[in-house]
Parts: sequence; C-alpha cells; structure tokens
Amino acid sequence: MRVINVEIKAYCKDKERIRDILSVRNADFRGTDRQVDTYFNSSSGRLKRREGEIKAQSEEGDLSEKYLRDQCSCLMEDFGITKGDLIHVSYSDLMMGE
Repeated sequence: MRVINVEIKAYCKDKERIRDILSVRNADFRGTDRQVDTYFNSSSGRLKRREGEIKAQSEEGDLSEKYLRDQCSCLMEDFGITKGDLIHVSYSDLMMGE
C-alpha cells in the first residue's frame, strides 16, 4: 500500500479562533499526540525515528493525494494560514535553531 503524507506546519496566531472554527464544525478531540524522536547521524545526514505519531486517513485508506492537498488548501484558507505562516523545516530543526 502506498502511503501519502500531506501535512501543514504553520505558526498559529490565534488558537482560540481555530478552536471556535473546529467547534462550529463539530470536530471532536481525539487526544494529545505524545511523540519521542530519536536521531541517528549518518554519512548522508540525520535519520529520525518517530514513536507515537498520529496519522489521519480515511477508514478505507482511499484518499488521493489531490484530495488531501485540496483539504489542506481549504483548511489553510478557513484558518487564515498564509504562505508566510508555513514552516518549511522540521520541528526539531526549529528547536535547534536551524
């Protein structure tokens, strides 16, 4: 099975506004994601092993890349996320100041 990962990483300027939007749409809280990342140095860079990651997918696993990208675009528009808000590095790189 081919895995398609489409994600948005962005700064959130107004968490309460986002919570209000989700509430109006009857989104349900599924829990807090606890992750542990372990990094390994290699000759070609860092290798990351992530434990505890939560993934979103359809029950049937049949969502196309176009559908997922369209969904991300809609959420960006609805939440007021601009291209300037997007984060293009990993969270660990942010923490390390890279």
